[in-house]
Amino acid sequence: MPTRLSLRAFTLAGALLWGAAVALTTLFFASSSYGGLWFDLLQDIYPGYELGAGSTTKAAFIGALYGGADGALASLGFAALYNALLKLFFPLTKN
Repeated sequence: MPTRLSLRAFTLAGALLWGAAVALTTLFFASSSYGGLWFDLLQDIYPGYELGAGSTTKAAFIGALYGGADGALASLGFAALYNALLKLFFPLTKN
């Protein structure tokens, strides 16, 4: 029998995961030539996320904030859709 997802837990997990991924990627690969297109994409999507001389920590912090918000919204949407489809396809179970 399928189980509903906790919206709060799933949203928090998504926010932490994506925020940490953006921040760690920025810190680890900002000084190399690896991931140039990735950083260009993040600079286009996240206002204030700019990699330049001495701004890696600031970009990682801003990226973590924006990434956390993105991860939270995406995870919330996924969990809500999952729960709605679960209710639609398994209407007789207690969810």
